[in-house]
Amino acid sequence: MAKASINFKPVKASSEMHNERVQELDYVESAFSSNNENWKSHSIQEMEREVKRYCKETSGRKLQKNAEPIREAVVNLNQHHSMGDLKKLANNLEEKGMKCFQIHIHRDEGRWVNDEFKFNYHAHMVFRWQDMETGKTLRLNKADLSQIQTLVADTLGMERGDFKENSNRERLEAVEYKVQQESFKANILEKQNNVLEQKKNEVRARIAKLEAEGGKDITESTETALKRIIFSPTEVFYVESQALDKYNENDLNQAIEALEQEIQSIEAKL
Repeated sequence: MAKASINFKPVKASSEMHNERVQELDYVESAFSSNNENWKSHSIQEMEREVKRYCKETSGRKLQKNAEPIREAVVNLNQHHSMGDLKKLANNLEEKGMKCFQIHIHRDEGRWVNDEFKFNYHAHMVFRWQDMETGKTLRLNKADLSQIQTLVADTLGMERGDFKENSNRERLEAVEYKVQQESFKANILEKQNNVLEQKKNEVRARIAKLEAEGGKDITESTETALKRIIFSPTEVFYVESQALDKYNENDLNQAIEALEQEIQSIEAKL
């Protein structure tokens, strides 16, 4: 059973084509598309014109160019939820200032697991995101949005999703999380690069030993091969620490394996 969740985003130009299945989509199982339900009182274009008109009439100013007065929400559902349930939710949300003018229930998305189709039941609700007193774009704070999540759970009779304060990952802002992940990746790469350096030091030690012994049993081709591993500026097996961002962990693992094989091959000839 899905947990309650509603996520708002600015509406996309392709929203109606997606929601009304105007175009074919590779993640949609068309055999189930007849089970979808759609309701709307206005098109997105019609509502955008109405929002701009009302803003001018109410505030005396045009709606700002960067304003996003039409928002779309994806709402988790379970199999039994109906259009009546979503209209009830729309009425409850309107009390918070959000006027819903489109609802699209999708029962044709999901994925096949062996011979069973795992449905991803959900709805798209499209809202007029406008403060009806000022005509300007509606503004909601974190407390408002948290209350809306609870309202959705209560209206649809579902278990509420986790509160953000209970999730360590959600508590991190997007940029902070990205920095954290990049730092973690850099640490892994640095450790792998250190292993490469250790392997190259083994080669250096081998050359030094051979040179101390007067170069006995070392051929010119072997010496060239050994020194190439260390000194070639374009050698893929050597990664400067300040250039770690150009490599990933798999690159370095492959480099270590290739270097070990080359060292073993040269050692066998000595």
